[in-house]
Amino acid sequence: MGKLISIVMLLLMTSWSYANDIYVTQSGASLDLDITQDGQNNTVGNSTTSSASAGASTTLNIDQIGNSNVITYQINGATYTGVINLVGNSNNVDLNCDSTGNNSSCGTANAVINFTGNSNDIDLDIGQTSSANTADVDIVGQSGSDSNVVAATVDGNSAILTITINGDTNNYLIDIDGNGDVNGHTLTILIYNKRTNMDQGTINFILFFGIILYANISVYNWAHTLNPYDFSNK
Repeated sequence: MGKLISIVMLLLMTSWSYANDIYVTQSGASLDLDITQDGQNNTVGNSTTSSASAGASTTLNIDQIGNSNVITYQINGATYTGVINLVGNSNNVDLNCDSTGNNSSCGTANAVINFTGNSNDIDLDIGQTSSANTADVDIVGQSGSDSNVVAATVDGNSAILTITINGDTNNYLIDIDGNGDVNGHTLTILIYNKRTNMDQGTINFILFFGIILYANISVYNWAHTLNPYDFSNK
């Protein structure tokens, strides 16, 4: 655990000068890894050399703050639990669980990808070569997240996939395979378009202004009923 803390601190202290490139190759019973990168052009694996974990259990938490960062990670094992947080634009995530099927089937997967920013490319594959028994996946794009691509492929017996995006002109590629067992699959997609999605303060203002306008018109009409003279034809 001491080595892990030292790695995170080193990344934070040196992020102002150069991008950080991290390559993880792990095998064994279990892995619990936290990575924090702050800056631009940081990588955890890349398109040619991915980071990889091969073990019974993998817990992976990655935070990247900045633009043009890359995460490419291959996980082979029975259990995967992970959270990826992105803040910035033009970031790329390619996360695969059970990418070769050599170590069990990613039988239990709980994945969360949370991002804020534009033009990000999110690609998540779970149970690629062998169906996951249980998969619970949440992909969340925070307010103002525009022009992103979200691709999620889940091959499992009981998959729960929830996608919540608050932004415009985003693209979604969804593929859920497997027999669904007695519980079936669950897909929830919540899309909030900022052109039509008003915050509560705006809604309250519109309601208040409408009530005031209605009250003024009502008083005006009532006052006219008290006038005994009709000047409408004058």
